[in-house]
Amino acid sequence: MLTRRTRDLVPLAEHRWRDHALWRCVYCGRAATTVDHFYPYSQGGRSNPANLVPACDRCNSNKMEHDPIDWMTAVGVPADRRDWLASLVSNRDWRAPRGLRLPRTKLDYQAGKLARPAHTPAHELTDQRTASPDNSGE
Repeated sequence: MLTRRTRDLVPLAEHRWRDHALWRCVYCGRAATTVDHFYPYSQGGRSNPANLVPACDRCNSNKMEHDPIDWMTAVGVPADRRDWLASLVSNRDWRAPRGLRLPRTKLDYQAGKLARPAHTPAHELTDQRTASPDNSGE
């Protein structure tokens, strides 16, 4: 069941990731049941398509306010997937190809709790902040 917050974000995320019924978690490859702010909302990440990724509840709740690269490194997301995800956030024009497959990866969620909170400087978030389609500046 989708939470109200996730339901509100699904249309924005579908802009890049297509039909949410087919989503896989970008971190572990399991069925995605939530929409995650790659750069945490509480740390200045915006609710725009470039910063929204499909995630399973476990990855989303474990990542919380952590720096995404630090968290992915700590839990064991493979380096090639980390690099791919970081490049997607900076490419506003990217759209998931039909039939995108994300292999399952076993992650160490205990290690994820030890990752440091997000510390991304504001100037590094500029691109994703200006990409907000509603220009509300949430």
